[in-house]
Amino acid sequence: MKFIYLLLIVMPFSCRSQSQDRESKMDVGAIRFDPKTDNSNFFLCDSTKIYEYYNFETKYLGEKVALKDTLFYMFKLNGTYKNVNGIITIRFVVNCKGETDRFRVKQVDTNYKEIIFSEKLVAHLLAITKQLDKWQPGKRDGKAIDSYVHVNYLFENGILKHITP
Repeated sequence: MKFIYLLLIVMPFSCRSQSQDRESKMDVGAIRFDPKTDNSNFFLCDSTKIYEYYNFETKYLGEKVALKDTLFYMFKLNGTYKNVNGIITIRFVVNCKGETDRFRVKQVDTNYKEIIFSEKLVAHLLAITKQLDKWQPGKRDGKAIDSYVHVNYLFENGILKHITP
């Protein structure tokens, strides 16, 4: 009988813990609003449901080719950076109107270990990524949706080698 009482006391805490675990797993990769860096007027159709771009075909006008061409062109206009090896990923939200905000940067070396590149380089990549203004929002059941998108910049020996959306 003591076992049953103990089970009745412990079980609600156990269920609560699993529920919280499930919620946190669903938030993996979420980009929460940061008043220090994000536009408070950035509109989201549904802030509780921001989807990954690849599930709902959020894309740049002209597809990947146009996106890469535009970014390579804008980057080359501003010079090169020496001794850079690794990947700079810029992740952001494209809302249901095709507008962007909530930009976040991750930097890793060629072994995928976190590092910090020059502030000037990161600021430059962030600036050109923010200039992209031909995003087409994804759709779900015929309605435009908000999506997470990322752009990866791969550097080898100081040269921007690849850009992948």
